[in-house]
Order: sequence, then C-alpha cells, then structure tokens
Amino acid sequence: MPPLPGFTGNPLKTRADVVYAAKAIISPLVQYTSPGCAYVRLPVTSGTLYDDRAARLEGFARPLWVTGSLLASGDCCEELLARVIAGLSNGTDPKHAEYWGDIGDNDQRMVETEPIAFTLLSSPRHLLWDRLEDSVRSNVARWFLQLNGKQIPRVNWLWFRVFTNLVLLKLCEVDDLSVCPQMDLDLEELDSFYLQDGWSSDGLWRSPKDDDDEWLLFQQTGRVHSIKPDRNMYLTEDYNSPQSVYWALKSFVAIMLPSSEPFWAEDEQPYPQLDPAQTVAFLHAPRQLLCNASKGHHFLLSSAQFTSLYWKGAAAKYSKFAYSSAFGFSVPTGQATLQQLAPDNMLALSRDGTQTWATKWKCHEPTFRVCKVHSSVSHMAEELQAMQVLWYPWDDRSVSVTTTLIPPSRRWPDWHIRVHRIRVEKNGPGALYTAEGGFAINGELKNSGQWLQTINPNILDHIDHGHDLQGYVSDTDSAVVFSDTRVSGITGLVLESPSTAGVRQTAAVLRPEANTNIMSARSLLPLVEHEVTSLKQGDELLLCTRVFAIVDDSVLPHRPNGHRWDAWQDRPGIGTSLDNLEDVIDLP
Repeated sequence: MPPLPGFTGNPLKTRADVVYAAKAIISPLVQYTSPGCAYVRLPVTSGTLYDDRAARLEGFARPLWVTGSLLASGDCCEELLARVIAGLSNGTDPKHAEYWGDIGDNDQRMVETEPIAFTLLSSPRHLLWDRLEDSVRSNVARWFLQLNGKQIPRVNWLWFRVFTNLVLLKLCEVDDLSVCPQMDLDLEELDSFYLQDGWSSDGLWRSPKDDDDEWLLFQQTGRVHSIKPDRNMYLTEDYNSPQSVYWALKSFVAIMLPSSEPFWAEDEQPYPQLDPAQTVAFLHAPRQLLCNASKGHHFLLSSAQFTSLYWKGAAAKYSKFAYSSAFGFSVPTGQATLQQLAPDNMLALSRDGTQTWATKWKCHEPTFRVCKVHSSVSHMAEELQAMQVLWYPWDDRSVSVTTTLIPPSRRWPDWHIRVHRIRVEKNGPGALYTAEGGFAINGELKNSGQWLQTINPNILDHIDHGHDLQGYVSDTDSAVVFSDTRVSGITGLVLESPSTAGVRQTAAVLRPEANTNIMSARSLLPLVEHEVTSLKQGDELLLCTRVFAIVDDSVLPHRPNGHRWDAWQDRPGIGTSLDNLEDVIDLP
C-alpha cells in the first residue's frame, strides 16, 4: 500500500497531529464524490446485501465522524462544509437524482443516520443547521421521521433511532409526543442489554427454549428456516461495501476536544502490565476465559458464543474454542475438504464419510467446573476454572457433544486442554469422523518464503532445538509446527470408547487453502483426526485434545524445558492415561 501523506509517519501525539491525520484520510474521497455531493463511491467492484444507493450513502455518511468533529472544534474548512450542506440538501430531497431513498424496515440507511445525526448535533448551530434552507430542514426531518414505526433489529441499531430522534427534538423542533415515547422505549431496551462489569450484549441472548423450539420445528418440517448462508469474499461480510471501513473514523471524535484540554497534554502511557501470577481471568459476563501467557500470547477460550444469524463463516468468526492475538483465526473458503474448512480451534464432525462437515455453532448455556493440577515441582494442587457446554453438530440432534475447556496452568503454561464427550442419540449414525485443529501458524520458511518441510524425527536428538528448528513433525497422535519464533502443536487421546466400536486416531499437519487465516496468507494447521465405526444409540466417545502454542522463544531459557522441542515433549498428564502420577490434570 502506498504511503498516505499526512497519515503515514504521523506521530499522533498532539491534537494538531490527529487533525492532520483525519483530514488526510478523508481528503482523497473528494475525487469519488458525486456531482450533487450526496454519494461517495470508491472504484471497487463488489456487491452488498443492500442496494447500491445505500452503499454510496455510506461513503457520504461515515466520513462525517471526522467532519462533525472538525465542525464542533472550528477546524472545518468552507469547502468541506459546502459539500456537507450540498449532500444533505440533495440526499434528503425526494425529487433530486441523488436522493438517498426512503428508509424501510431493517434498512441499511438506518445505520447511516447515526453519523449524519452526530454531525448535526455536534456542529455549532450557526455553522451548519442555520445555513440549511427551510425546505432542506423539512426534508431532513421527514427523512429522519421514517425510522419511527419501522421494524429495526433489536440490537445496537436502536442507538441510531435515538440519535435521529435527538435531532428531531433539538433541531427540527418536532412535537415531543411524536418522538419521546419511542426514544424512551429504545433507551429502556438498550439498558436491558447490560450484563455486568461494563459488559453489554448486542441484544438479548437466545434462551434454551429457543433451541428446543428450533429443534421441534426441524422435527416437523425438516428445516429450520429458509434463509441460506451468504457467499462473498472470505473475510468480509455481505454487508461490507468498499465504503464501509470509514465507520472506523468514529475514533477521531476526540478532536472535538480543544487543544487546551488536558487529554492532549498527557503522555502516552504503556499498556498496563498484568500480574504475572494471574495468567487466566474468568470473564463471567461473556462466559469466557482470558488467557495471558507470558511474552505476548494472549488468547481467549470461548465456550458458548455464537450469532444465530446466517452470516458467512459465522461459526468460524464467533464459535471457535479459542481466538489468539498472535495466531489470529481462520475462515472457510468452502465445505468440500478440510483444506477449505480450515478448522483451527474447532472440532469438525462428519457422518457421511467426510463429504460434509459440521462444527459447533449454536449451543446451550455453559456451566462452570473446577479441575485440579498436581505438580511435582510445586507439590501443591492448582485449581483451574473450566467451562463446559453442550452442543449439537446437526439440527436433528442425532449426535450430542459436551465440550470442556481447561485453560493453561502454572505447570504447563503453553498448553490448554479440550475434552469432548460425544454421544450417539436416537437415529444416530453408525460411523463418525472427527477432525480438530490447534492454532493455525505461518507456514513459510524464514527469509526464503518457501513452505516449511517435514523434519525427520530420527535426527531430532542430534540437532539444535533452539530458534533454528523450523519445519513440522507428526505421528499417530500428535502434530507440531515449528515456525520462525512460534510453535503450534496438538495431541490427541482417546480416554473412553465403546467396546464394540472401532476407533482409529491419526494426526497430521494440514495445509489449508491460501488466505484462510487472517494473520498468515500461507498457513499450516496441526490436526488430530478420528474414525469411529460400528456405533449404536447410547454409545459415547471421550476425546481429549491437548493444544500447544508458543509465541516467543525468549520465554524458554527461563524454564526447565529450555528449548521448543523440550517444551513440546513436556505434555500435560490427563486422568488415568498418565506416565507420571505426580504431574496430572484431574478432569472435572
């Protein structure tokens, strides 16, 4: 990407720096502005689920986060202000060729009302509102009034209607009785989203009854509903237009503060240092475990998050077992193969011979357990908070899975554990296939750009296990990838299986399709697979997966296992499968 003058290299230390950067971002949009100034359309060809007028409206509205802030502080030039006035005048005029269109139920235009309302509310009245003609003010009021009485998603979108109703009250002088009751209802519902400790949900959570009703509907009709998953570019959503990214300009609202404000005189502070002894934090409101391993590997264990909407890659973006700040996460490019599915930190199941795969998506509310870690080093038991959740891979509930997530411990700080109890229910399959991935990792050799290659395990005892160890190794129950300074591995254990069933376990390093991982264009994925045959109703399979990850090799010299290979070999003992009874994690 070419440098952007005014933004690239900007230290962003003073208010003047931030204003300069903000103007630098929105200035190039002038050349893509329509003749009537009501639309901005970047020269990129891609579609959205909403119409093109709404997409072009995004291009006008979202940069207003900057423009409104500049107006509030008196830093907006006359040329920019003139374009805003022209855009408002023509965009709200039903007779103009650049009319934004009427606002319908659940309409994308609802979203774009917020930065427009913000600009009108934050700007000094004499600079903007008083300069609009009477007919334009009437059109603005008419256009905003359309939100009241319309169907609107019961999520953060309610804020958009609150902002527009504030404009109607404060500027348009609309009768209080026509907008205040609606605003009161919206604010009351928004308040109901609050959970605790500063956390809010984006709308009400589904209840277990909703899941039961959906299953009943499937039993009666053979389908849940008629909406099909959207298809689009791998990482983006169907609601992303080329102009959508300018919503990020909301971060520039700080320039509303004058240069005399103490905010601008404060030195930038380092990120707060975490207590080294507190490596795992239980976040009750979102039902998650925040894991803070030393030297930068911060990741989230997530048991019960999901969105019930059919967004592309919804399970990958919301419902994985773990999300890492270092390894990122992967999204599917298709469903035909595991390479397309790219199931990092997911358990994928197939009942048709691996032609199709299902992963955790919707699930029940989690429960919480405590497990103990016994260490021969400290001679004291460490208690870990674990999370457990029930989910069904398929809507017919022919198979149930209860997954338990166990965070890293002081004894094994580079490992977390997942335990899956898989049960065959009524009308369940006679065979199951599973595939579970660890963290996807950069698959390229340092300095050459070539793919990492397999390492001959016979020479591992005779080579340097330090930073130069690059490549991957796998056997029947484990797979590990050694990248530049990072390591990602996985091991599998079959703790219980039906006596009549046949269970085969394999492990390998998968090469997912390119561009599936948000951090690495060419990634590798350590994977454990199982094939289970001769199953019948009531059979249960208990699988244990140990997941290994190191972000920075510099942590290793300070540990007894001072090299990456040694750290990989020092695996957590589980239940009764122990080699060393003094070092063990008791499953909850």
